Order: sequence, then C-alpha cells, then structure tokens
Amino acid sequence: MAIPLEWFPRLMNATRSERKNWRLLGGGYAIEWPDLDEHIGVESVIAGHRSGESTRSLNNWLATRAVQKKPKIHAKALQTKKKAKSS
Repeated sequence: MAIPLEWFPRLMNATRSERKNWRLLGGGYAIEWPDLDEHIGVESVIAGHRSGESTRSLNNWLATRAVQKKPKIHAKALQTKKKAKSS
C-alpha cells in the first residue's frame, strides 16, 4: 500500500532518517515516528484519510524543528488542498 506523502505534512517535512525511524504501536493499530511526534492510525490510512492536524499546530511544529530547513509543503497550502477536496 502506498499513500501520498503530502497527506502527512510532518512526514513530508522530515528528513529521510526521521521517516525511517518508525514503529508499530499496540499490535499494529498505529504507526509512530517518535522524532516527529507523529502518530497515524492504520485504519485511517486504509480509509484514505489525510492528516487532521490544524494549520496552527503544524506551523508551531515547523517553527520548533531542531533542524530548520525549507518546508516542502506549508500549512497554508495544506489548508487550501483540504478545502479543494471538500468542495
């Protein structure tokens, strides 16, 4: 199964090594990326749901990243994509 990385902005803005550092939680109900403070429910991914993180939360997370680098997708772009999908 493959999902678009852009659905999950924290993963999109992570380094390759941060994305590789993951583990299954609770017998496989969720995937956790501890370096990114990201937890994604497996059922949610199977159902095709994107990240539900708010723009404010994402912006705060981006601002506190230890390694500052240019984001690949900004919170405003994510919000625009969500609005377009729901229309």
